Amino acid sequence: MIRIDASGDVTVNGTITADGQTPTTNNGGGAGGSIFITCERILGSGGKLLARGGNSKTSNNGNGAGGRIAIHYDTTAQQTVSPVPDIQISARSGTGTGKEADVGSVWLPDTYFLSTTLNANLSGQIWGVTSWSPASLTVDNTWVRFAEPGFVLDVDGNVLVTGTLGRLEIGGNAPVNTWGENMLVSEGAAPEMLVGGNFELANGATFSVFATATNPPAVPVGARVDVTGDIVLGANCKVYVHSHHTNGGSPRFTADDVTVASTAKFDAVAKGFAGGGQPKENGYGPGGSDWATDLQYCPGAGYGGFGGVNYRYLPGGVAYGSASDPTLPGSGGGCLKADSHGGRGGGLIHIEASGDVSLDGTLIADGEALPGDKSGDNYQNGAGSGGAINLTCRSINGAGTLSAKGGTAANDFCGDGGGGRIAIHYDKTVQDGLSVPGIKMDARPGYRLLSRMGGLGSLWTSNGRLVSSPIVHSGELLSDDFATWSLPSLSANAVWFRLPKVDVTVGGPVVVTGTNKDLHRFEGGRVTCTSVIATNATVGVVGMDEVRPSFICDSVFANNGGVVCDAGSSTGGTFTVNGPVDLTAGSVMATYGSAFDPGPTSIVVQVNGALTLDATSQIHPWSHPTNGGSATFYVGSLSVPAGAQINADGKGFQGGVGEKSDGFGPGRGFGDANQQSSGAGYGGHGGRCSFTARYGADYGSSNAPALPGSGGGYGYGRTYELSGRGGGLIAIEARGSMTIDGVVTANGEPWGSQTVYNTRGGGSGGGIHLRCDKLLGSGAGVIRANGGGGSSGGSDGAGGGGRVAIWRVEGDELLFATSAAKGTGGYTGGGTTAMSQDGTVVWGMLYPERTLLIVR
Repeated sequence: MIRIDASGDVTVNGTITADGQTPTTNNGGGAGGSIFITCERILGSGGKLLARGGNSKTSNNGNGAGGRIAIHYDTTAQQTVSPVPDIQISARSGTGTGKEADVGSVWLPDTYFLSTTLNANLSGQIWGVTSWSPASLTVDNTWVRFAEPGFVLDVDGNVLVTGTLGRLEIGGNAPVNTWGENMLVSEGAAPEMLVGGNFELANGATFSVFATATNPPAVPVGARVDVTGDIVLGANCKVYVHSHHTNGGSPRFTADDVTVASTAKFDAVAKGFAGGGQPKENGYGPGGSDWATDLQYCPGAGYGGFGGVNYRYLPGGVAYGSASDPTLPGSGGGCLKADSHGGRGGGLIHIEASGDVSLDGTLIADGEALPGDKSGDNYQNGAGSGGAINLTCRSINGAGTLSAKGGTAANDFCGDGGGGRIAIHYDKTVQDGLSVPGIKMDARPGYRLLSRMGGLGSLWTSNGRLVSSPIVHSGELLSDDFATWSLPSLSANAVWFRLPKVDVTVGGPVVVTGTNKDLHRFEGGRVTCTSVIATNATVGVVGMDEVRPSFICDSVFANNGGVVCDAGSSTGGTFTVNGPVDLTAGSVMATYGSAFDPGPTSIVVQVNGALTLDATSQIHPWSHPTNGGSATFYVGSLSVPAGAQINADGKGFQGGVGEKSDGFGPGRGFGDANQQSSGAGYGGHGGRCSFTARYGADYGSSNAPALPGSGGGYGYGRTYELSGRGGGLIAIEARGSMTIDGVVTANGEPWGSQTVYNTRGGGSGGGIHLRCDKLLGSGAGVIRANGGGGSSGGSDGAGGGGRVAIWRVEGDELLFATSAAKGTGGYTGGGTTAMSQDGTVVWGMLYPERTLLIVR
């Protein structure tokens, strides 16, 4: 530290230095020291006051942070010195190839040393100055941060930041490092930058703004950048947008026109709500995820879509906010371990342009992805959700990208972050007069594992003008003025795009391709087309609110693809194919029942031609977990060859959720107060546990099962773990033949399927109801609806067998291995009456069409 106390003037023509050391070996740079001067006036020509950080020696080491310089002079006396003394005042950090350190501080009593051109003569965090009003401002290859709380930079004319070392920042007065790494936030009043002319970044320069805490959602603006003219980001320039880490207050930009060059960006990646940063701390924000109590791995955070569950089914963070006007950043993931942090949410990029936006670069507000390993500090923590982009303009054009994707979890046990929110408001008349821009919007969730993936984020546009074929966007598109869309053909490649409230009419085929059928999808609300071709991708319909999803086409061909009919939050759905459906090369057809339409008519799949699977393909009929809404298939014919499956195992009523809870469904199992559980029933009753005589009852029709199996009870003292789900409902009616050489299965889940704890009852077997003209097979076919097993030698009940009913005009039942057996294991201490029971298997004969029965 160098300290000079002078009652008179201090003249600096040489160098006063307290620089940090640059090491001679492969180590990090030393921090700058301190220079403290008090005087009446400071004078000099070519002098230097230096407290710079040392440089790192290699890219694996860190640079030294800048030090501190404070100059206390008599402000009245200093004003008599003209021109301003040519003295370099620098507290910059080291500039080696290693990890970046922060700039140091420069304290000044007034704006005397601030000029309309800031260059290498001044570098550091500027303290002591709370406002400045220059006629114009150029920041040329130097790093300056105006850090005082509530600082106001009010420039009459233009602001230019230029050069690869040019950095202008406002706010950022409060460093914190309790989240496993250093970060900057603002505390106190909100910082502001007011520009009377244009605001331009050129030659690789950057601008950063740090919001302070505010009162969201009523007063969401935590920092302001108000530009009367245009905002222009040149090549390789960046604007970093930081929301407040625990409060969510965020910056807002206003301007006339906004231009972002192809290699430039507004960057709010992981700059939203913080993840948990202490052992066993939840993530911040309305969609922050829990730290998972004692369940070891955290779920993901939510925003536009829900956060992904952890491996023990602890739910992720909830969706929140407005699709059309998102005013908060993304939320953070939970943290379980010390010295680590949950994934941060993406920030909020909020731009209000009275003119046009030309976007060839990127607006990005992705959530934080955590290290992908099982040994790093963050491996047990949840990922952050995508943030938000809220853009208002007269029109938008260009070929750039808007991204608010969720973060990816570190491993297969933690939850991924849900997608964020993107909203673009424009003048519809102006936009409709322009060609469809080449911009891409992306609000996908993080993706590491399908069962841990969060929900799809939202896209909002003033109408459908930004959408064309081929589809390039990913997200759930919602608009107040986009109800119908007609086009000659439709294609999408490697995107996940959903139109839940739009009637889509395609004169030709819908062709969807990708590399991952879980992640690459096209989903409509109501779709009509000639044919569907899905290759390594999924096509389907998803319902929302009042929109009952429907899909109508003449043929479907899937090659390692997916076909989905998901009732969602609607009253049900239909999938109608006038001709054949061919599922090949590992394809999956899935149906999901409605929460508002229980029973087998919740989803109707009508295939007037042949429904054909190859040896690697499957059909997954999912019933609604709490009300049993299920699908019925009406087909011309059905072929399930050896190796193929119609699989409804564990896809029925949900088991008990958490401590001492009952399952769902008419035959639900019970969670006992003594942490024991009974099995669920259906065709036969479930097994009791050792502490109570209650067990899941039988129900339903043996001849025509119309409900899925019920869920087992849960007794153990864990809040979110699940007991075994019941088997689902497989209901298929074929006008012609039904050939089964593969597996048709609706087993209940056994006690060990959801968690390592043996204090739950097994789910009951589900329902299988098949009707056809000819039932054919080679003798290898399996048709089963067995109950889920209970704990081996334990105190919990197994699930009862389900119900199987097969009706045909022709067909030998001896060709099929058919069962509705009770679950194995479970409590046996109460004798045979305490154990679960077998379900029912009915083989019935139908009369051929046009058969006349005369009863006398």
